[in-house]
Amino acid sequence: MAGEPFYCLGQIAKPHGNKGHLLVNLDTGNPTDLDRITLLYLDLDGEMVPFATETLEVRNNGKAVLRLEDVITVDDAERFAGKKIFIPVSALPEPSDNKFYFHEVTGFTVCDKQLGAIGTVAGVLEMQYQSLLQVKDREKEILIPIVEAIVRKIDRKKRIIYIDAPGGLIGLYR
Repeated sequence: MAGEPFYCLGQIAKPHGNKGHLLVNLDTGNPTDLDRITLLYLDLDGEMVPFATETLEVRNNGKAVLRLEDVITVDDAERFAGKKIFIPVSALPEPSDNKFYFHEVTGFTVCDKQLGAIGTVAGVLEMQYQSLLQVKDREKEILIPIVEAIVRKIDRKKRIIYIDAPGGLIGLYR
């Protein structure tokens, strides 16, 4: 495990209820299958400390309720408020359908249905209301909203994201 990269799932907001449950604000753009996670790591004073999970119930509002083994009171839970939670990148559940983790698509080619290859993903910008693919086309930057209507298919083997951009979107940047 030493030297293995970690992925931040989110941050513990506060205790939830009176039996040691924790309310977590999720940072992940793809919160599916997180209920299968049995081991999480918390950053405690710069050290990744493993904790066994009893339950991790994902809610629709970007939140989850977490129950850690041996955390059974509000006082136990209170000491974790504000702590970030992580899992090893190798333990991430495989995304479903055309979903992806933001960290995995850097370097992927973006191909538009009408225009063909338009550039390479330099990163993902996480904005308050919508995340954007940051695509580099030579010297220019193109921002593509990450929504089902635009992002149509992900080919991980070929490292290609297929999109169907609305008319004029790509032209705004060229």
